[in-house]
Amino acid sequence: MKKPISLKIIIFLLGLQLLLIVFILVVAFVASIAPSTSGFWFGLEDSIARHAGAESLADFNAEHFGRVLGAYLIPLVLNILALAFITYKKRTAVFICLLLSLMAGLGGGGFPLLIIISLVLFYLPGPRNYFKVVPPPPPITSS
Repeated sequence: MKKPISLKIIIFLLGLQLLLIVFILVVAFVASIAPSTSGFWFGLEDSIARHAGAESLADFNAEHFGRVLGAYLIPLVLNILALAFITYKKRTAVFICLLLSLMAGLGGGGFPLLIIISLVLFYLPGPRNYFKVVPPPPPITSS
């Protein structure tokens, strides 16, 4: 069966969230090694440092990077699992991964709005029919 458009949008949103999480982790790692002094990157690194609990970018160290990594690692793994379960057509597992990713996102990591949109799209008729298990026809017996 062909994938419905709403399921393709869910896959796109999960991929977008994965890219954003990896981007934030890379910026946080660079900020812990060599912080910027001015410009756009300084503002971005400073906001990530404040999100991690540092007073400023100058106080951002490996401990704060660990906090950022811990906050974003759970949604990262759950989104990868959700994408894997979509390919194997495991509807309940996809729903649980999206729900847990939403809870982790509300706790400070990830992007909960993308997950909420994915959950709404997940329960449209297209994905429900795509994940529906069709039993095989009964065997033909001659009498």
